Amino acid sequence: MKMNFSRNLATLRKVQNITQEALAEKCGVSRQAVTKWECGSSLPDLYKLSDLAEILSITVDELLHGNLADKTEEQIDRDYFAQLESKMDSILTEVRQQNENIIDEYIRRNEDDIEIDDTNEDVPVEAFRYWAMEEAQKGNYDDAIDYLEQALVRGDISAVSQLIVIHQEILYFCIVDQDEYECYNYELKFAQKIQKYGRIMEYEIKKAKAKK
Repeated sequence: MKMNFSRNLATLRKVQNITQEALAEKCGVSRQAVTKWECGSSLPDLYKLSDLAEILSITVDELLHGNLADKTEEQIDRDYFAQLESKMDSILTEVRQQNENIIDEYIRRNEDDIEIDDTNEDVPVEAFRYWAMEEAQKGNYDDAIDYLEQALVRGDISAVSQLIVIHQEILYFCIVDQDEYECYNYELKFAQKIQKYGRIMEYEIKKAKAKK
């Protein structure tokens, strides 16, 4: 069991381009502990074993008893990305539902026959951008995005450039952390958001032209 585990761990880690340091950080152990696991000189406890299986997108049984070392890297790649694609399908459904909200809010605010009851209605648009930058400086990116999107649905298309900068910064941190699944996840959300922002910008430009 130990021999299969150590070989499987090393093989999967390398195929998925995860360094020993990155894997150690995700598991909350030292790099030396990962080295010992891969050398077969020690085994992780059950909790760490479960963490490893989740990180590597494999079952605990496959990690312990599978013959992954006998597979080609191409086969392992196919298995890994098949699992990743399955996860992404469910994420895509969720993302599409979430990202419709910003368009719904924008349309709601631009329907002349609907009176909007909003406690934030008297807040200047500039205040939302100011709050957003304050939150971004603190590293509270989700709050910053919320504030900027509030500015955007109120017709402030200049918020889009700031939104793009924040989204790119979040994506950069995903890449630095070498979390491939999170990177794919966020890239998808980012692309969907940009489409929504673009639609709102298009509406605002058309409105501006119509007023001339």
